[in-house]
Amino acid sequence: MTSYSGYLSELKEWYSDNVSQDFLECRTRLISILQEENALNEIVKLIGQDSLADSQRLVLAIAKVIRVNFAQQNAYHPTDTYMPIKEQFTRMNEILMLYAKCQKLLASGKSMHELEDDIIFSHFN
Repeated sequence: MTSYSGYLSELKEWYSDNVSQDFLECRTRLISILQEENALNEIVKLIGQDSLADSQRLVLAIAKVIRVNFAQQNAYHPTDTYMPIKEQFTRMNEILMLYAKCQKLLASGKSMHELEDDIIFSHFN
């Protein structure tokens, strides 16, 4: 939550030309999910995760995917020490697509328990 770059505005054109016009928007959306997770964790500490709405529990699950499968790195692992920026963008999009798909499934009546048991989360766990 404390990591940030003071060069985003200077790099905006570079990201747009070399990665995607949507790179900064995706980054902003992932950070927003992590910030929402941070706020929800305060509630979870007080009254437990079971008291949260499914939409809030989804935020926690997606934030975990972001932290564990995107942001976390192992400096001693040969393929984990570096990820090309275009691959980072692809991963960010995959996570955001998972989030959107899960939101639609929740809106259609599925429960968060069903989503967690479904194969869609197995790719990220």
